[in-house]
Amino acid sequence: MEQYEAMEKALEQANYPFQKEIWRKEGHGFFNAENREKYYDIMLKFIKENLNVK
Repeated sequence: MEQYEAMEKALEQANYPFQKEIWRKEGHGFFNAENREKYYDIMLKFIKENLNVK
């Protein structure tokens, strides 16, 4: 979390837009199926909005 918090602070200071998602009881991967589904939904939305993919 320390590295994430440093990155978050730097992005905020640079006024750079970003999306924050933190899931409790997860580590460096998604082991809970419900959290994994939410993650992929967010990722696909980002791709569609930013990469002009239909």
